[in-house]
Amino acid sequence: MTLIPIFMLILTLLTREEKIGCNLGGLSKVGGILLAVGGAIVMIGLDGFTAKNHNVMLQLLGNACLIGNGISITLYIYLQRALVKKYSPICITFWNYSFGTIFILFPTISTMNDPGKWKFVPSTWIAIVYSALLSSALAFFLVCWSVKRASGIVIALFSAFQPLSTVLLSYLVLHETVTVNNAIGAPFVLFGLCLACYAKFREEKASSAAKLLDSDSRLSESVNSGQ
Repeated sequence: MTLIPIFMLILTLLTREEKIGCNLGGLSKVGGILLAVGGAIVMIGLDGFTAKNHNVMLQLLGNACLIGNGISITLYIYLQRALVKKYSPICITFWNYSFGTIFILFPTISTMNDPGKWKFVPSTWIAIVYSALLSSALAFFLVCWSVKRASGIVIALFSAFQPLSTVLLSYLVLHETVTVNNAIGAPFVLFGLCLACYAKFREEKASSAAKLLDSDSRLSESVNSGQ
């Protein structure tokens, strides 16, 4: 998940939607992304990328799946931008989960031959409802809502905030200990997010001003030619 901003930056550079100039704005944007991603990796620690059973093949397979997941989410965010121009976020979220339900239905049916697997305690049902409504449906709806209002690189950048929010909630709710890695990585994540978002804001503001100036120039030329 922490590599999603890198994947999005590469994708937008390949499609020429993002430009990295050798100026303060371009360097700030790239530097902010690298700082946020680097800070998130520090918070996770190298143990998060290695297999506990020291099986090299399983380790490579697991890391490959994580990379594939990051690329898939990057494409999910990128391709949504065309849809949000035509459909509402709630409509897109509905169809996402409709197709998701179809794909997951068949593996679920295969486990129904054992009724014991479907006996849940109340706390399990609470976890299921929370996972379905809040951490899944609401989360994807908010991502879709954000795609309509912000650039893909900014949305992808906030995936680096996940380790920080996890540590914060774990400390407040579960009373877990904040590790040295967490304390070191958190400021880099926050500073990187602020730096990259500010650079992107300045870039979009400058682009809007340039378009407005160009429009005014064309209008003046049209008026002068009419005279």
